[in-house]
Amino acid sequence: MSTKQKNFVSATRCGVLLLLSEHLTREGVPHGFTSRTHGFGARYRGERDREQLSRALNLPRLAYMKQVHGRSIRTIHGNEPVPECDGVTTKERDLGLIVHSADCVPLLFWASDVNAVAAVHAGWRGTLARVAVEAVSSLGGRPDKIHVAIGPSIRACCFEVGDEVVEAFHASGRELKRILREGLRGRRHVDLITDNCDQLVACGIPEAQIYDSGRCTVCENDRFYSYRREGKGVGRLMGVIAVK
Repeated sequence: MSTKQKNFVSATRCGVLLLLSEHLTREGVPHGFTSRTHGFGARYRGERDREQLSRALNLPRLAYMKQVHGRSIRTIHGNEPVPECDGVTTKERDLGLIVHSADCVPLLFWASDVNAVAAVHAGWRGTLARVAVEAVSSLGGRPDKIHVAIGPSIRACCFEVGDEVVEAFHASGRELKRILREGLRGRRHVDLITDNCDQLVACGIPEAQIYDSGRCTVCENDRFYSYRREGKGVGRLMGVIAVK
């Protein structure tokens, strides 16, 4: 499928600038993607920023993962510790799930029929391992009732990769012409957004229920953090979602 920006708006709440899916907002699903505006998301501000985000979305509890670039999805109950994983799901009210990113693809899921949500981290390794497919299975609802918001991330325009990454996607059985682009420097680029969208559609999620922000963290580095552009010590964006 081809992806394009689908109805995202910016809004400031309690001093936090959030990028919101218009559809999820209309449905009353608390969610949003942060930016680096006013230093939000800088590494030294972690706890303070999460408290501010909690107020902005009126969520008394937030849970976040130690992300490991895999495909493991865990369900959160109560105040239990979150294990190492790359996706969390819940049906509990007043609990926001956070995914951190600074180029990797942040995915926010809402299964409307069972009112379950998931926050998922899909770097190239997680995308290769089909973490999005694991998330769909973990939500427990009908795929045709799932809605997915894709936040700011590195896009095919900027994600130049080496031969080993291309070979890994080829070995996985991908149709490379769907996800490879030729770069200006003669090296190939991988389109992680298209690959994740293809996974979601193959699971049975209607294309019209996949909402892509269309934002590139490298091209818009003044607004979003990019590990590739800034290197070690870069801040993190947050994607957050909770049940309605």
